[in-house]
Amino acid sequence: MIFIKIGTLIIALIFGYLMASFPTGVVVSKLFFHKDIRQYGSGNPGATNAGRVFGKKAFLMVVFGDVFKTVVPIWAVTLIIWKFNLYDYTWIPWVSYITALGCTMGHCYPIFANFKGGKAVSTFGAFVFTTNWVIALSGIAVLIIVVLIKKYVSLGSMIASAFCVVASLLLLMPGFERIGMYPLMESGIIYSMFLIVQAGFLYWRHRTNIIRLLNHQETKVKWIK
Repeated sequence: MIFIKIGTLIIALIFGYLMASFPTGVVVSKLFFHKDIRQYGSGNPGATNAGRVFGKKAFLMVVFGDVFKTVVPIWAVTLIIWKFNLYDYTWIPWVSYITALGCTMGHCYPIFANFKGGKAVSTFGAFVFTTNWVIALSGIAVLIIVVLIKKYVSLGSMIASAFCVVASLLLLMPGFERIGMYPLMESGIIYSMFLIVQAGFLYWRHRTNIIRLLNHQETKVKWIK
């Protein structure tokens, strides 16, 4: 049975990776603006660069697409495991979280775009959104406040992700376990550990941004009022 479970986790990881490898930013830039986003701005196909180069509409389209390609596989795998009663209830969150990890890897290193992808912000947010709506909304609020004040999407993303990790740790307190958690999802040390891994991906992908922030050379967003 253990080998079947491990096989399921591997399949979930690969499924998440392939689904999230869809290069949203590249498709949006070519389809709607007839340009390749990778040849403009920072060269990154993520939402921030799309907004910087093409404006708010491009930013929103890429964010929506990146979130969608993460939410769908996570919920699809979760519901399939639950609907067909493939494993006991306690195993479902593991499969969901592994799928999310695959999505982050696919988004950052997409096989369909020469392994050059985004910086894990949308996939991190989507993972939180599919597991805990309270933390998700709070994290979005933190992101918006930081970006509006400082005009740095990178800084806002990193602070918001750290906030979400800390918030998940609060769920370890007695009586707080189910606050904001969706059915079939479980809080706990495993959930927090997966959030830490996801946040680690996000920080690693922002390592050059961190250096620019420390040197006061990071580009501020001018299209957000």
